[in-house]
Amino acid sequence: MNAGEKLKISRTSVGLAVRAARQAARLSLLDISKKTGISISALSRIETGLRSLDFIEASMLAHELNVDLEHFKDLAVTYEKNGISEKIGKHRELMTDLRRAEQLALLVAIEAAA
Repeated sequence: MNAGEKLKISRTSVGLAVRAARQAARLSLLDISKKTGISISALSRIETGLRSLDFIEASMLAHELNVDLEHFKDLAVTYEKNGISEKIGKHRELMTDLRRAEQLALLVAIEAAA
């Protein structure tokens, strides 16, 4: 990255930062959900990068986790610089391929038994 170039931070990296802060605080998704009013499903989707985090939600989470918003940003930047977003994307692709292969093997076994 060149000087003056801005780093784009992915939802995955932001979600990982939220999860790391939550786990460091030794709180469950249920604990945080009760404190913030954000559903467990939404929190899970935020932490896995499947849902964006708006400013109000980020502020509530930071308050309940006893960190400042800069902490989330710094963690997310660290994850992004280390390519974690791409690695998780590749992992998800591999898991999808594995499930498809398992389904295909099951279909072949069923057809062979018929």
